[in-house]
Amino acid sequence: MGVFDREGAMLRVDRYTSADVQPQHRHEAWRARPAARTGRLFDTEPVEPFACRSEAADLGGLFLGFTDITAQHWRRTTDLIRADGADHIAVSVRFAGAAIGDAAGCSFSAGVGSIAIADMARPHVHWSAASDTAMLALDRTMVESRFGSVEKLHGHVIAPDHAVLLVDHLQAVRRQIGALPVGAVPALRTSITALFDVALMMSLGQGPIGQGAEARTRIVAEQIVARRLGQPSFSVDRLGAELGVSRSTLFRLFRDEGGPAAYIAACRLAAAERALADGRDRRRLADIAEGLGFCDAAYFGRLFRERFGVTPGAYRLGERR
Repeated sequence: MGVFDREGAMLRVDRYTSADVQPQHRHEAWRARPAARTGRLFDTEPVEPFACRSEAADLGGLFLGFTDITAQHWRRTTDLIRADGADHIAVSVRFAGAAIGDAAGCSFSAGVGSIAIADMARPHVHWSAASDTAMLALDRTMVESRFGSVEKLHGHVIAPDHAVLLVDHLQAVRRQIGALPVGAVPALRTSITALFDVALMMSLGQGPIGQGAEARTRIVAEQIVARRLGQPSFSVDRLGAELGVSRSTLFRLFRDEGGPAAYIAACRLAAAERALADGRDRRRLADIAEGLGFCDAAYFGRLFRERFGVTPGAYRLGERR
């Protein structure tokens, strides 16, 4: 079922819960449900009374699912691979509950806050504790175009310190998924794949290959800046460290804005302008300056006047250049 079901529609979200099924039939009903991706791709064996709640959406070529499920064994066998022919790259983002397993002879352990990657064209088995996860189904060709052969990725686990941007982003998406318009799908798909790229390149110690890599890195850089605006200690060096790129790369990404420092300052000033134009925001000018990471109100006032031609106080009163 696609997301483009009618003009002006909201993103279609398929929801499932086992709560209305008798306990002894819950696992069987879950496997037999419509569009049972996981039930068909894996042989599963619960190790405790089964329960599951999930939400899923097709983002126009990127499948995204959120699942809260009890502990069980998962097996992806050669017979299943031959039967279903699935060959996408499965990405499991673990909000809660650890997993351990074997991916074609490679042992792996994925803890809370990590990202586990599996090549669905190759066998693997794992045991998962009761867990809360986001699952991405990525096109193999798309991943290979950015990172080369996927052989090294089967069973690869991205540690929490490299995974945090994608983990945080998907948690926010989950909170809003029922209120997203269809028109937001392309941007949502781009943001998710870009953050996956950054997490993986940091984990592998390399950057994506091919055209578009810098554009995806720029998107993630913008998201980091937006999240860190209120931190006075946030700097160009901090941005580079979070992205895992050099200063020269940052300057290339933000060349049109005069460099990353100029871009960060412009974002802070734009946020200040929005706050001052909002008649409901009655914070003191000093509090607005502090909340946006300016070192002091006088410095904020000087930069604001240089940018907008009037003082922050005058701007709040409706004076515009």
